[in-house]
Amino acid sequence: STGVGSTDMAAAMLTGRLWFRVPEGIKIVLEGSLRPYVTGKDVILTLIGMLGVDGATYRSLEFFGATDSLSAEDRLTIANMAVECGAKNAFFPVDDIARSYLSSRGAEFSEEYFPFNADVVLYANWVAHVYTITLDCGEFGTVDGQRTLTAEVAYGSDFVLPVPDVNYEIKVFTYWCASADGYGVAYTDSEGRSRIKWSHTSEDIVLYAYYVDAIDYVRDGDGYAVKAGPRISQVTHLIIPATYTPVPTDENPNPETLKVVSIQDYAFLNCTKLVSVSIPNTVRTISLTAFDGCRYIERYEVREIEGEIDPV
Repeated sequence: STGVGSTDMAAAMLTGRLWFRVPEGIKIVLEGSLRPYVTGKDVILTLIGMLGVDGATYRSLEFFGATDSLSAEDRLTIANMAVECGAKNAFFPVDDIARSYLSSRGAEFSEEYFPFNADVVLYANWVAHVYTITLDCGEFGTVDGQRTLTAEVAYGSDFVLPVPDVNYEIKVFTYWCASADGYGVAYTDSEGRSRIKWSHTSEDIVLYAYYVDAIDYVRDGDGYAVKAGPRISQVTHLIIPATYTPVPTDENPNPETLKVVSIQDYAFLNCTKLVSVSIPNTVRTISLTAFDGCRYIERYEVREIEGEIDPV
């Protein structure tokens, strides 16, 4: 608080505000503790004698040091009498004594107070902006039954995205990608963990789930033979497709769709994760060694494909 004259008071009553120049500070460092029968009034009178009646004109007296030896009443007395040496105001750092005094008079505190008496340097704490992006699972998978969903990522931070449940047994999720064809930036690994920190500043971002075949195809006469692909270890229930269409290329922009007709020697050698195998009746030959080492397969199934009359 500070004193005002009658003109200032009239202006405050008329406009509801007063204008003050921000006062320069005088740092007062207190040492030791008060002796018996010595009060805050003795402290401020001693200080006024040292500074003079105009030694702190339009200044702010800022008390530091051994302020915990002063009661709340002593501090109030010192601050109130600071005007006697010309000071505009005076204040003490907030501590447990001040909080206890105010609490006893009904004050409530919901924030932590600044506990430091000495000069300190404060540093800005920056919180990364969080963006909401869209995830497109495509035709081969879902997350919690949804083909399209949203996720949150923080700028400049690593992130983890959900892994789709693959509903087509020869496909395996590989990563979340910037394009549906898998040729864009790969943002995650096969477990959804980020490969790079998030650097986009837009929420109009769509990431696409990219899948690869768990089996490879080799031309065999008028059709294709199948064999284990590099990601077969992630498949337990193998469903061999009845047909295969190669990926279009510049040399062959319209590849022909042909039947899967054979499973050749050692095609799925030692694929120990396989539990069941479903084979279309387009397959005409299966090598005796096709599934050697697949010791955990419990069931083989032959699927009838419409229009095929010669089952395996």
